[in-house]
Amino acid sequence: MSKRFDGRTVLDAVSLVAQPGEIVSVVGSSGAGKTTTLKLIAGTERPDAGRIELAGRDVTTAPPWRRDTALVFESYVLYPHLTVSDNIAFPLRAPRLRNHYSSADIDSRVRRFAGLLEIDHLLDRHPVALSGGQRQRVALARALVREPAAYLLDEPIAHLDAKLRNRLRGELRRHLAGLSVPSLWATPDGTEAMAVADRMVALVQGRVAQTGTPRELFAAPATVDVARLLGDPVMNILQGHVDPDGAIQVDGVPPLDLAGAAPVDRGEPVTVGVRPTTLTIGGGEFDSARGEVLGTEFGSRDSVVVVRIGSHHVKIVTRRRDLPRVGEIIRVGWAQAQVHIFSSARERVFTGPVREAQRI
Repeated sequence: MSKRFDGRTVLDAVSLVAQPGEIVSVVGSSGAGKTTTLKLIAGTERPDAGRIELAGRDVTTAPPWRRDTALVFESYVLYPHLTVSDNIAFPLRAPRLRNHYSSADIDSRVRRFAGLLEIDHLLDRHPVALSGGQRQRVALARALVREPAAYLLDEPIAHLDAKLRNRLRGELRRHLAGLSVPSLWATPDGTEAMAVADRMVALVQGRVAQTGTPRELFAAPATVDVARLLGDPVMNILQGHVDPDGAIQVDGVPPLDLAGAAPVDRGEPVTVGVRPTTLTIGGGEFDSARGEVLGTEFGSRDSVVVVRIGSHHVKIVTRRRDLPRVGEIIRVGWAQAQVHIFSSARERVFTGPVREAQRI
């Protein structure tokens, strides 16, 4: 699918497939084209090029009501004069479903999904009496109560507090995975995208940058932009170059030897990516870099230490309880690091362990 607005291309030949029962997360930063993708599938926008099929039917030119998708936008819309219960039940009382559900069936489904989303105590209230997070859950329940050809969820839990968001995404994943229809879940949150998805589509500036399982995208991001989408904290991105001996030089870091494993030319600028979880505090003289501690973020399980190494700010995830002090000079070990090398075109050319280059 391709789409232009006011002469500007917002989607450029985007292709994706979602199988029945499969959850595909569409992940990308703001403006990447996630919402537009869902709107094209739902029929609220028309593609300028491409074709859309739902359940084996070509629906490219079909109106939204003929596509039978359940669409949830981040900006939820509720009927202010209806109670929460009636808002959730509204799709089941549509003219085309008349006589399809009995009153008892409707009541049962409303209570089931209100309970799933922890809003069953709000069924008699009107939207004006709800918080933003509660309204979003009502809109989500209204979509889930149906049995559509596909679920299209645009940041469906973005307005919930962190604990509730983490709890509900697991419940929603279990529910959607048990259905016989595909689900698309759009989000800018890479952690959320990996947690809910069977398969992921990474969008960068309106183009598909990479598709694959969450494990595949996290372990081997195809580009720097994809690497920056996934992980919390995200991958450390360092600028460097290949020296005349073929080693990777990064300011403040010992020269890294790829042993000819990466197809990069001497003198070529490269980008080095390393996950915060693979760096360590401490290390020997020959497998570490020295840096100044800029800050710490204490956590109940993992803590984050921010260190300035050369001209770079690097994050390290550690389970140490004795965190270094701000201003302290520490060693940052690279011996266990899984390093990603990206070429000057910002495409990944190497993933694996490296050793410090030996100088003669």
